[in-house]
Amino acid sequence: MTARSGLLVFNFSQGAVGMAVGIGASLSNAVAGVVVHLFGYSTGFLSLAVVGVAAAAIFWLAMPETSAADSGGGRPRKRVALAPRERTGRTCGLRRRGILPSGEGPPT
Repeated sequence: MTARSGLLVFNFSQGAVGMAVGIGASLSNAVAGVVVHLFGYSTGFLSLAVVGVAAAAIFWLAMPETSAADSGGGRPRKRVALAPRERTGRTCGLRRRGILPSGEGPPT
């Protein structure tokens, strides 16, 4: 695969995902409106919650694990601390680079 064809595949994939998100957002309003009209607000919200939980469960079951420990080799990546030193014992990466003044930082 050349760089140009890889870019085309990426662009097509990004467009397909965007289209799926747009269709899902439109259909959720339409379907929930029909359900609310026929069965009431509680059933409408419950139906949307069930669809969301089902989507999260499918994603959790279908998505492969990507950690180095489960892939059979390699070192695990080093974790970067975003909290200030008081909580983790390490300095905040933003403070080290001079982006945050010394008195500011993420909430503890």
